[in-house]
Amino acid sequence: MIKGVTLTSDTSEHMNMETKGYWVSWRIAFMLVLKYGFKREGKVIGTGSPFESIYQDYIEGQCKIKAGFEGMLGYYWSAENDEADQFIKTFHQKHCQ
Repeated sequence: MIKGVTLTSDTSEHMNMETKGYWVSWRIAFMLVLKYGFKREGKVIGTGSPFESIYQDYIEGQCKIKAGFEGMLGYYWSAENDEADQFIKTFHQKHCQ
């Protein structure tokens, strides 16, 4: 069970997972890659601020999840499509509740 992860939806009504825990973020990242087979694509983008970074996307088939860090939210994973919405909901139910 992964503690300290919040499930939310954004203005486009896509699902997000958020945590302020550094080690929690690592655990989720490892699970996405090693357990669920996601690949990482894209560039890590530093915004010039120590309070915000955009990380590589997680991609598995049609499922695309954006990832990053924002000072107020902490670490986040944001669904980019319906497949990712369903995956994030299921992941949160299975591993974070």
